Amino acid sequence: MSGAACRAGRSALAALFLAMLVVACAQGAIGSLDSGVGDASPGPDELSTDARTETRSDSGIDAGGKDAGRPDARPPDAAPVDAAPPDAAPPDAAPPPRLIGIGPEAVSVLELGGTAILSVALDNPAPPEGVIVSLRSLAPAILAVPTSVRVRPGDTAGAFRVRGDGLSAEPVGVTASLPSGDKTLLVGIVSSAGPPLVGDLIINEVFYDVPVSGGDANCDGTTSDDDDEFVEIVSRAKNPVRLDGLSLWDEAAWSSGAPRFTFPSGAVLGPGEAILVYGGPTGTTRTKPWCSGSDGKHVGDAVALSASSLGLSNSGDTVRLTLGSAKTSAVLETVSFAAGEDQSITRSPDMSGDFTVHGSAPGHAIDRKWTPGTLLSGANFSAASPD
Repeated sequence: MSGAACRAGRSALAALFLAMLVVACAQGAIGSLDSGVGDASPGPDELSTDARTETRSDSGIDAGGKDAGRPDARPPDAAPVDAAPPDAAPPDAAPPPRLIGIGPEAVSVLELGGTAILSVALDNPAPPEGVIVSLRSLAPAILAVPTSVRVRPGDTAGAFRVRGDGLSAEPVGVTASLPSGDKTLLVGIVSSAGPPLVGDLIINEVFYDVPVSGGDANCDGTTSDDDDEFVEIVSRAKNPVRLDGLSLWDEAAWSSGAPRFTFPSGAVLGPGEAILVYGGPTGTTRTKPWCSGSDGKHVGDAVALSASSLGLSNSGDTVRLTLGSAKTSAVLETVSFAAGEDQSITRSPDMSGDFTVHGSAPGHAIDRKWTPGTLLSGANFSAASPD
C-alpha cells in the first residue's frame, strides 16, 4: 500500500472512532439527565400533603376532590359529605323522654275488685305527640292492668288504674316499658281495708254556689241549688281505706250535732281514687261535658253518692270530714270558704295545692266552671283502665 493510501486509511479510522466517541458521550449525558430527574421528582405516592394540594389546585381540583371551577363535581346520586343519615334527629332536637319510675312505692289494692291509681314518671316533658308507655302485669289473673298509658304532651307523668281480680299472699309486679328501659313496681294484694289516718283523705273540690241556670253538676238534666252541690274527696293513702261511718258536716250541721252525710257500710276508696258526695241524686243526662260518662253511679272518673242535702251556704261555709258521725270524732279534713262566685273552689294543683276559684286555677278546663270526678283540667284521674 502506498504512503498516501495509508494516510487516507488512518484518517478514516480516526473519523469513525471520533464519531463513535461522540455517540457514546451523548448517550451517557442523557442517562445522567434521566437519573437526576428521577432523584429530584418524587412519584405520586411520595408527594407530601402540601404538594398534592398544590398539584390538584394547579389542575383545577381542590384538596377535597371538587373541581375548583364548578360548584359540585360529585356524581348526581352522591350524598353530601356532611349529610346526616336519613333517620338521624336534627342536631338541636331534644332526646326522647326516658322512663324514670312507677309508683307509688308500697302500694296495695283490695282483692276481688278493688282498684288503685298508679302513675309512670318521665325525666322530661312529653313531646307534642305524647309518649305511650307499655304496661303489663306479671300475674294478670290476679292483678289487671291496661296495656298502655299515654303521657300527654308537656306532662312528665301518666296515671293508670289497676284492679285486684284474684287472691295472692305475695305482691304482684307491674312493669312499665319504653325503648330506653323498664321499671317494675310491686303491688300488694290485701283482703281488707283499714280506717283512714289523718292526711289519707283530702277534700279536693267543693261546689256550693250553684248558678241560677246551667249548673247541672249532678247530670240529672236540671239545675238545683241544693242537689247540684258536691264535695269531692280523693285518697292519698297507699292502701285501701274504709269509708263507712265517715261523715260530712257544714257549719249549720256542726252546730246542730247531726252530720249532713254518713258513708254507708262497705264503702272503700283505693289509693289515688276519688269519690263524690252530691246534695241530691245523680242522673244520666250527658249533655254537659262533665257528664259524658255519667251512668247514675259515676260522674267523671269517680263514684258518686247522694245525700238528702248538703245545705252549703252561698255566702261562705265550713266543711268537715270526720272519722265518725259524732262531733267528738277525729276530724280528718276541714275546708272553709268565703262567698261563692257561681263556680266551684278547687285545689290547684289537684290534691296538693291551696284552694282557689275554679276559673282562676292554672290549666283549668275552659268549657266548665266545676269538674266533678276529674282533675281541674277536665281530664280523668286515671288516663287508662284495665278492660
